Amino acid sequence: MKIEVERESFSGAVKQIESYLGTQTSTMSAIDGIIAELPSVWEGDDSEKFRHKWNTAFKSKGSASNKFKEALEGYVKLLKSAEAKYFDAQTDVVNKAYKTR
Repeated sequence: MKIEVERESFSGAVKQIESYLGTQTSTMSAIDGIIAELPSVWEGDDSEKFRHKWNTAFKSKGSASNKFKEALEGYVKLLKSAEAKYFDAQTDVVNKAYKTR
């Protein structure tokens, strides 16, 4: 059985995910800034309820947004670890091949 892996695939996926995470973080931050300014143009109970729902849904530790972000960060760590292990295994095979010459 032959297993063929390109290390660049790992680092490419990591870069794409990290780029997405950066975009998500900056977008959420921009939206949060807009929502923080809402009281200047939108007053009352509805405004308070909306901001509370925003904070609960997107800013709290257990929010879906933060859980998704944490999952992607975990996946990045896994990919980096897999890339390192694959590199080590590849290096070991090459070293053993040179020793058998």
